[in-house]
Amino acid sequence: MCPMSAYRSKEGTLLVPLTALRQTQPLLYLQPETVARYVDRMKKDDEIDPIEVSDDGSGVYTVWQGHHRVAASGRCSFTHIPVIIHAKLITRR
Repeated sequence: MCPMSAYRSKEGTLLVPLTALRQTQPLLYLQPETVARYVDRMKKDDEIDPIEVSDDGSGVYTVWQGHHRVAASGRCSFTHIPVIIHAKLITRR
């Protein structure tokens, strides 16, 4: 069992459903050892930082930092994950 309290409560964080996340890092690049370490830490109720995402207003959040934490959260059967939301930057060419 992984307690949700493993995630640090920081000002400016929001709980977002895992289903509302868009991962930019292919699963192929996830390190199984890193995911396993996060799962172990979550089971021990160690503090885990929120992930960082961008919001383009569509209701889907793009993960910037925290791909391994997202995978570990899924393995712990979490339905939501704490995030820090950044505005999406739009660049013009």
